[in-house]
Amino acid sequence: MANKNGLQYKLLLFISTAYLAVDINIQGFLALMPFIREEFALSSSRAGLYSTFHFLLATVVAVFSGRIVDKIGSKKGLVVGTTALGILMFLQSRSPNYTIILSLALLTGLFFSIITPSLNKAVMQKTTAKNRATSMGVMQMGGGIGGFTGAVFLPFLGEQIGWRNAVSFSAL
Repeated sequence: MANKNGLQYKLLLFISTAYLAVDINIQGFLALMPFIREEFALSSSRAGLYSTFHFLLATVVAVFSGRIVDKIGSKKGLVVGTTALGILMFLQSRSPNYTIILSLALLTGLFFSIITPSLNKAVMQKTTAKNRATSMGVMQMGGGIGGFTGAVFLPFLGEQIGWRNAVSFSAL
């Protein structure tokens, strides 16, 4: 469904929503770190390892993730990536110790690295060259809105229902 300027709004809404959901979880989890630090009695530097672990594997496997998406396609990559990321975030919310959370963060980064090329490939394949940059911007906006939403609402939920339940809710 394109309008008169050729933008594929249905596609952009779908992929922006996927990006929004992923970033709600990632940025929301980081915003919940004060609760997590308190529960596990973590130092600031140990708590800061979460981002390192999450992005370490995502960075290392980025080229291979792109190849995977080239083989399985953007739609399958999005479904697999977002589903796995949601499951892994749920498992993090139920983890009995921080070491397990960090291990799961590595895997979460792996599946996050599949989502980005899936989103980009979808935009490249399904939009016209004339509207590609605008479409890419709309898609990226989903991630920004998700990050903002997670960072604002998950700490609020964490105060009301606990960080574990907030992350579980978000993951689902």
